[in-house]
Amino acid sequence: MELNELINNNNDNNIDRNNDSNNEITNIKSLLQPYRPEKIIFCIDLDNEVSKDFPKKGYKHSKLDYIKQLIQNFIHIKQKMSTKHEFALIAFTETSMWYQSFTTDRDVLITNLRRLPAQGNFNTFDLTSLFECIKSNILIYSNDELSKFENNIPTFIYRCIFIYTRPKVIPSFTDNGLLKDLLLGLPYLFFDTIYIHPKSGFSNKVDKIKKYVADISPNDYSFELTNNVRNVFYYFGQLISNGLQREPLDTYKTSLIINNEEECKNDDYY
Repeated sequence: MELNELINNNNDNNIDRNNDSNNEITNIKSLLQPYRPEKIIFCIDLDNEVSKDFPKKGYKHSKLDYIKQLIQNFIHIKQKMSTKHEFALIAFTETSMWYQSFTTDRDVLITNLRRLPAQGNFNTFDLTSLFECIKSNILIYSNDELSKFENNIPTFIYRCIFIYTRPKVIPSFTDNGLLKDLLLGLPYLFFDTIYIHPKSGFSNKVDKIKKYVADISPNDYSFELTNNVRNVFYYFGQLISNGLQREPLDTYKTSLIINNEEECKNDDYY
């Protein structure tokens, strides 16, 4: 018997439940959203900060090298789940550039990804330019158009994964975030963030940047972590789940464990 049918039958039969059981059924229902393939946009910071090695003996590759490898791993896993997923790239310095259009061809995307170098030191970053890139490359449906789809969700969803690394530059909007609010109001667009930074004492702006990045889309997944290779892989792995079907971050729990977690906590950076 299908899970939807089972839940409905249980409701029809008025089976007694305590409050905890009712909450559990409600949580299950919230996860029973229709599956949609994802069109995922990786937004990659190309400030010189990404060219620095992870500051630990034995790690001889830059942050950008690891980010590229993580994206390759991510695409490989997602395509094992469904070949319908598509991927695109945005690169950003002071402003953003649409670098690779949506494709299901992993080899094409990875080839272009590997060509991306750090571009220099930048004192500003315009988030409005990022959302302009997104807006120019996605489909925006009216409410009437959405009503024709099951659960008002199109045949695919969009998800951005924003990777930021600067410890001294607080992003800003040139339009007061109006375009961001418009796009993030779409029920089929998700905006996850990862902020990789030194320990807070390295710059008095790190704490402000952490909050700013997390507040870009507070209802989506947001992770901030110090310059630690294990943590980067750990948190990136949690972004595998489909944006439409995953549990909210504030109630999300995982059984993933970082090996040698105490060692990670005791690592000194910068």
